[in-house]
Formats: sequence, C-alpha cells, structure tokens
Amino acid sequence: MSRLAGGLIIAILVALVLPTARAHADPAAEQEARAMFKKANHLLETGEFAKALELYREAYARFPSPKILINIGTALRSLGRDAEAAETYQRYLDDPGADPKRRDEVKQLLDELSAKLGRLRVDIDQPGAQLQLDGRAVEVPASRVIHVPPGTHALAAKKDAQQVTTSVQVAAGEERTVELRFAPAKIDTALHAVPEPNPALTATANKDRAWRPPAWSPWVAGGVAVVAVAFGAYFGARTLDRSVSDNDAESAATGALVSFIAAGAAAVSAGGLWYWRSREAR
Repeated sequence: MSRLAGGLIIAILVALVLPTARAHADPAAEQEARAMFKKANHLLETGEFAKALELYREAYARFPSPKILINIGTALRSLGRDAEAAETYQRYLDDPGADPKRRDEVKQLLDELSAKLGRLRVDIDQPGAQLQLDGRAVEVPASRVIHVPPGTHALAAKKDAQQVTTSVQVAAGEERTVELRFAPAKIDTALHAVPEPNPALTATANKDRAWRPPAWSPWVAGGVAVVAVAFGAYFGARTLDRSVSDNDAESAATGALVSFIAAGAAAVSAGGLWYWRSREAR
C-alpha cells in the first residue's frame, strides 16, 4: 500500500468519527462544516486535491476539530506540499483534543515527512514576536520546530519597531537551531537640565501642607502593644507557676504589670495615630 493510499484511508476514517467531535460547538456552524467535510472527502478521492484542501480549511474554520487537520495534511501531501503537511500533522499532535488512539498513525506520517525535510528549531528571546519564514508569516508550534524543504531559508522576527533577521541552510533529515536575538533597548544617558525650584512656591506649599504621622507609625505602635501583651502574658504565667520561688513570682508580677501598662499605652498611641492620619487625609 502506498503512503498516499494510507493517508486517504486515514482521511476516510476521520470522516466516520467527525460527527462526534466537539458537541458543544455551534450547531449551524457544525452542520456547515460537516457538509463541506463530506464534499471535500469526495474531491480528495477523485484527485481534486486543491479544491479538497480549500474546503477542508473552510470546514476547520467553522468547526475546529483536530480530526480535520489530518485531512488537511493528506491534501497537502497529495499536492506535494510536504513541509505544510508536516506542520499540520504537528498541529494535530499538539492539539489537546486530538484522539490518543490516532497519535501513533499521525506520528508515523510526520516521521516519514521529516526524513525528507529539514527542521528548524526556532528560539526567539522576545515573547509575542511575529515570525516570518521566507517572507510569509508563520506560527511557531509548541515544539518550536518548523519543517522546511531542504535548502537555504530566510527568517525574520518582528516586534514593535524592532526586527532581527537571519538565514540558515538545512539538509533533508537535518535539524538546525536558529536563535533570533533582539538588541537590548537603548537607555537615554543624556544629562537634562533640572529647573531650580521657586522659593516662594515652595514656602507656600510647605505652609499649606500640615504635618501628619508617617503611614508606618500606627503599625509600629500596634506592634509594640502586641509584644508588650506577650511579655505580660509570660510574666503572668510565671506568677501563677507554683514551682517558682516567692521572690521570682513577685518579680514576675511586677514585670507583668509593667508590660500590660506599656501594652495599653502603645495601643492607645496606635489608635490615636490612626485617627490623626485618617482625619488629616480628609
């Protein structure tokens, strides 16, 4: 059995399972896609590969089932566009909705094409950059590997006003890594004159701006209160501990009293500072 015949068999099998794919899709769009898919299969079987490819792509645009990608790849292979077919098979393998039972078949088709093609592993240091291959825009797959015919190819990456280009030569079955690096952004190091402040305006602004406690001051006072409570609790526990001597218990009681007084003062200070700041902010 020829490879093309094998691809046609896969396409026909896909036609049998397509109606079950993505039941949540728009019913009208799905119905249109099914009609296009059926007509494209007939065109593929009769050798009208270009028309079949066009209908497959229209069907996929209306109903993006990963199974249609297999048929698109078969049509592209039939037209001798092996690199595009390989990219389409790779898209199928990268699609999370792809049928796990079909992965080995599609992987085998991809491997057969890869032996005749070159592979470019693209590494771009700027996320979101647009990639062009031989003058046409391409999407970088999840694997970052692009299949190309053997020979020399020009690559360009564009982002905002920057563009970086390179060329690479690759042989059949060979994989080359292509690094596209953008130049770092220029930093303006020129000295600029700073206008001198107007003393009159500065004095007026300082006069009108009332002082208020810094934002961290209530938090510091609150933290002191918490720490003082902790010490007070510790000394209080020692006061009640029967294993502690009378002298140590008296000292602990004094420490607890002082700690709780300090905690109360700090808590009152924190509340006052918060009130002060909130009043000045109005």
